Amino acid sequence: SYLPSFLSFGPVAAKINGPFSAAMEECGIREETFLWRWLDYLSFALSGLLADGTICAAVSYTLGDLHRPNSILDYPVGGSGAVCEAL
Repeated sequence: SYLPSFLSFGPVAAKINGPFSAAMEECGIREETFLWRWLDYLSFALSGLLADGTICAAVSYTLGDLHRPNSILDYPVGGSGAVCEAL
């Protein structure tokens, strides 16, 4: 009895597991804009890949976190200097 409901998630699952760049394009964000470049950078900061190589779910979850009340962008903790020190 759950199968029809489960199968209805197919189209959404494909989008969420697809590249974040596809969601950006679907929203009408153009590549030459600041917003595209910022989201491309955020994707890279999360996965080491640009938006066309980062799954949509990861960036979407992070964007949700960044827009919660009292949230701050604090990763990597200690900034890029902490990453250099750790290496």
